[in-house]
Order: sequence, then structure tokens, then C-alpha cells
Amino acid sequence: MVQRQVEFYGRAAILQRLLKALIFSGLVVYFFYIMAEVRPSKISLAAEPPSPVSLAEFSRRTDLHGRNEVNVIGRIDSRDGTPITRDDKTEHLFLFFAPDSGPEDSVVRAAVLIKEEDLETFRKELAASPDDGQVGLNGRVLQLPKLANTVEGIVLDRGLRLGDQFVYITPFLGDRRDPLDHGPWYDLALIAVAALTVLYQLFMALRWYRSDRRVMAMLSDGQISVYRQPRGIFQGLGRPCS
Repeated sequence: MVQRQVEFYGRAAILQRLLKALIFSGLVVYFFYIMAEVRPSKISLAAEPPSPVSLAEFSRRTDLHGRNEVNVIGRIDSRDGTPITRDDKTEHLFLFFAPDSGPEDSVVRAAVLIKEEDLETFRKELAASPDDGQVGLNGRVLQLPKLANTVEGIVLDRGLRLGDQFVYITPFLGDRRDPLDHGPWYDLALIAVAALTVLYQLFMALRWYRSDRRVMAMLSDGQISVYRQPRGIFQGLGRPCS
């Protein structure tokens, strides 16, 4: 009677562990599928660009969208373009003012960063803007704490000051999909992590299965007769005790 009870609990334990591994693997796959579907870049690309907002009214709390996308209107001097170094590469800094700012306005609302190879293209876009100098920029806000001292020095040297909502912007000079998209590596990384997690679970389930089968065989052959009393129906089953 005891032997049959142990065999029953042993088989139940094997089934339970395999079932747990399959359920957990399924949850892992579903979780990473949801991660891929709701990633910010996919949501941003599915939507239209944000509605343009004046730099005078811009707020980091309400006007930053998925992937830190912004769409702002302001005033830029096309003759600007101070060279700075970021990540060992030369970029050009343009100060961005509110659209209704005049020569006496000293508040810099944003800084626009343009790569060396994109400088001429950006200047041409600025030259094509209306005569009043207003321009709309759709791009992304960058977090660049290492540039803070450099940019603040440039601004102060011109007798200007940074606005309360000052941000760094890199504009989209072509298709907005390219800079917004994470690229294929994001999905590949999710697939790799999910696959490794599932394989690990299946490997552990196989180890448990072989171990439990070995104990069951030893019990059936009478090689061991002392066992740990199961705690509940499906736990601690068929393990020999010392």
C-alpha cells in the first residue's frame, strides 16, 4: 500500500514539474511578445507626429512623447552653428529661441545639435523657412548632462540665459522612422532572451524528470524503502531520506 502511494505521488510530482515548466515557458514567451508589441518605437511610428507647440509654451512634462519625440516651433539663426565635440565627434550647436522672440530676448529655450555631415542640409532647411526666421522642428530630445557646462558657457558668453524648460534637440532631417525605430536588434534580443529562458526551464524539467524517474526505479526495485512523506499532494515526493 505504501509503495503504491509513493509511486502515485512520484508520478504526480513528475507531471507537475513538467507542467510548471511548460506554463512558465508559455508565460515567458507571452511576456516578451507583449514587450515587442508595446515598445515605444513601435507605438511612436504607428502614430502621427505630435502636434507642433511653441517653444514659449513647451513643457518637458506634457510635450515629450514616445521615444522623447517633440515637435516645436521657434526661431533659429542660420548663421549660428558653434562647433562642439560630443563622443569624439564634431557637432554644431544652434540656439533655439521662442518664435516671437526679438533681438532683445535673452532666453534660450533649446539647443539644436547637428552632425557635421548634416550641417549643409540643415542650413538649407533653415534658409527655406519664412523671412521672420520661424522654423518647426520635429525631432528627439536628448539627455546630455556632460554638455551642460559647455553649452552654458556658450550661452553666457553671448549674454544670454537658459530657459527653465531648456532641452537638447536633434531634428529628423529625413524619414522620422529611422531615428525612432529601435531596429531589428531589439526584437532579436527579446527573442534570444525568451529562447534562453525557455531552454533553461526545459533543461531543468528534464533534470527533475530523470531524477524522479531514478528514485521511482529504486523504490520499485526495493533498493530504498525510506522516503520523505509528501507535504501536500504534489510536493517532496519519492525522495530518499538519510
